Amino acid sequence: MSSDEPAAFLGTDTAVSPAEYLLQALAGCYTVTLASLAAAQGIELKGFRVELEGDVDLRGFLGIDSTVRPGLQQVRVRLHVDAPGTPREQVEELVALVENRSPIRDTLISPVDVVTTLA
Repeated sequence: MSSDEPAAFLGTDTAVSPAEYLLQALAGCYTVTLASLAAAQGIELKGFRVELEGDVDLRGFLGIDSTVRPGLQQVRVRLHVDAPGTPREQVEELVALVENRSPIRDTLISPVDVVTTLA
């Protein structure tokens, strides 16, 4: 897996940025979780699409403002679910269950220990 940054961040903009990988991981996890939970509930999906956006304040990453986190401040997920014949309330319940069961979402919203060592 290659990663890069835009030229504005001294990259060559030839590969996906680490932040884009993070959003893709969440989208992929939502996809698998939604599909498996829908199948378990007998909800037939004709299709679905996941759109993600994330906000980052570069003052934290660049060390300009120590009060600003260097990571994403917010991630927004928009799900487009095409489940003909399924009441909206049932789709809303499915989405709530996806939020509760997604391992990547859980990792993002909960403190997790990350241990870094120098080899």
